[in-house]
Amino acid sequence: MYTIDEIETVKKEVKKRIETCRIQGDSSLDLSKLELNRLGENRLVELMREIPKNVTILSLTNNVL
Repeated sequence: MYTIDEIETVKKEVKKRIETCRIQGDSSLDLSKLELNRLGENRLVELMREIPKNVTILSLTNNVL
């Protein structure tokens, strides 16, 4: 199991990258190397719903998914 701090750190970084993508209007979003596996399925789905509709390229490499 992962600590709450570890989970929150990953969650915060994902939200930061999503917001940066949204502000810049990018069509690609790099969520690689964030250890997304720490979030668990429900949190991951919740965060994925926040990805802007204009994103057509999503990198999820090196996340042990």
